[in-house]
Order: sequence, then C-alpha cells, then structure tokens
Amino acid sequence: FMPTRAEIRAQNAAAGFPEDVAYMTWFDAGVAAILQKLRDIGADDNTLVVLTSDHGEDLGERDLRGLGRHQHQLHDDLLHVPLVLHDPREAFPVRRVAAQVRLADLMPTLLELAGLEPPADVDGRSLLPLMRGTESGDRIAFAALSTADLRMAAIRTRDAKLIVQLPLPSQTSEGPRESLYDLRADPLEQRSLAQT
Repeated sequence: FMPTRAEIRAQNAAAGFPEDVAYMTWFDAGVAAILQKLRDIGADDNTLVVLTSDHGEDLGERDLRGLGRHQHQLHDDLLHVPLVLHDPREAFPVRRVAAQVRLADLMPTLLELAGLEPPADVDGRSLLPLMRGTESGDRIAFAALSTADLRMAAIRTRDAKLIVQLPLPSQTSEGPRESLYDLRADPLEQRSLAQT
C-alpha cells in the first residue's frame, strides 16, 4: 500500500537527502498512497479529504533546548499547523486562505459539508465562507497549555499576540509573566513588548 519508513530513509540516503527529510517524504508518500487508494476504489469523487496536525514543530528558533519538543511554549512555530481541505463535490478555488483560522473551526466546517447544523454552543465557526471567498476576516485564536510544570494561555489576532505564563500552585508568590508581540514587526515572536 505504501513504502515503509525504512524504505523511504534508504531512498533519501541514496539521493543524498538529510535524515530529517525522510519523515516528510514518508508523510508525502502516505498521502499519495491514500489518494491513490481512493481512486482505485472509486471513492475519490465523493470523499472529503482533510489534512492537518495537532501541533507545529519547534526547530529551536528561540532556544535549542526546545528543539523537537511540543509542550513547552505557545509561539506560532508550535501553534501554526497545516490545514488542507478538499471536497470533490464543491469547486472551491485552489488557494491559500490568508485569514487566520482555528482548528476549532474544523468541526463546524465538516458538519456543514455533511449537511448538518453544528451545536449552538460550539466554539468554532464554519470555514466555508472563507473557502468560498464570501468572507475574508480573521478570527481571534486562543490557545492554552497545562502540564505538571507549566500553565500558559495565549490570544492571537493577525497583528498581535499575548502569551501569559501563569504561576503554578507551588509558585503563589509569583505573578503571571506576560509576553506581547507585534506580529507585523516581529512575526517570529523574538522581542516581547511586555514589561513583565
């Protein structure tokens, strides 16, 4: 059905590609195999295909100790994820939607595509108006992270982002630490404007 990781690594090594390319090549091969299987069984003309991820990747932009970790910060390198939707039943323009969207918008979108009404209390909004070009506005995005040694929350617009690190119960004498970024001037979130 699809090549194994070992086969992909061997192919990449023979082609002179670095080891870290193997994972993406394996992912690409997996997507290609799924799409081919849909064609083989005649389901490609009525199957909605969604590609996304639960997190981005820390490549050590702020601190090399974070390289490859996923639960230690709320910067865009971990929050920005791919989202590709293909519905062969509707001719959406093939394009990148420039508006900021959220994964919370995915469930109402899928329900609407299935002809179902999303629950009234759902946090997200359907992406179909953006996909059809009848809406262009950004959506405010929220993120939160809670582990045994870290509690953080963030709010993001197209132009700004606020990240608040909350003290743990054992750190009650400390107040929250805030980072505020002007994303127009500092899209990589390198210089906080907050004084805390």
